[in-house]
Amino acid sequence: MSNEKSLGKKILSLIGGEANIQGISHCATRLRMLLKDNRIANKNKKAIENLTGVISVVENGGQFQVIIGPAVTNVYDQLLDGTNLTQETNQDNTKEKNSHGLVSNFLDIVAGIFTPLLPLLAGSGVLRGIVLLLTQVGWLSETSGTYHILTAASTAVFYFLPILLAFTSAEKFKVNKYVAAAIMGALIMPEFTQIMGNHGNGIITHFLGIPIVTMTYTSTVIPAILSIWCLSYVEYYLKKNYF
Repeated sequence: MSNEKSLGKKILSLIGGEANIQGISHCATRLRMLLKDNRIANKNKKAIENLTGVISVVENGGQFQVIIGPAVTNVYDQLLDGTNLTQETNQDNTKEKNSHGLVSNFLDIVAGIFTPLLPLLAGSGVLRGIVLLLTQVGWLSETSGTYHILTAASTAVFYFLPILLAFTSAEKFKVNKYVAAAIMGALIMPEFTQIMGNHGNGIITHFLGIPIVTMTYTSTVIPAILSIWCLSYVEYYLKKNYF
């Protein structure tokens, strides 16, 4: 951790310090910085590339990007530590992007949302595969308690995926993570799921005059991301005008 912290502070110094950063974020492997004056960072590009822990330095879509690898999240957190570069400031500043960076920005958002979940998804997939394999070779009975417990352990992440995505989306869109989790939690509540399961396709009820169509939100992806994206604008409006 101390090496990662040292690396973050060295990068901060070589790009011109906090005052030269207009916006900063990270994806799965890169620090992405929107700088006020790129000349300072370009002058020190070789010095940054020679730092232990830095793989390479590239410029893309108007961003100065430092490729670090899996440790990028820790380096990012330590770089921000002790500065005035708050997450809210980063959110506002990184909105100032040109059209050439739209694809890069989209990929950055997708990576930021799914990357934290990759170890969990991979582990659950491996465990599920082992359970199925043991069942196929006859070493594990589908009626046994062991089978049901291992099945629950290996599939829980997919059932509760909307809540997990709400949490990581909130991290990316810079909104309250607990509010985000509660929003998607409400949509997979047993009571809500039962309402959906007890009716056929089509409109089943109304909420404030709005027709509600049958849909099960467990294991879904898009509703969670879109909901928290909308929440980011609602929260921003409320903070700006009422708090």
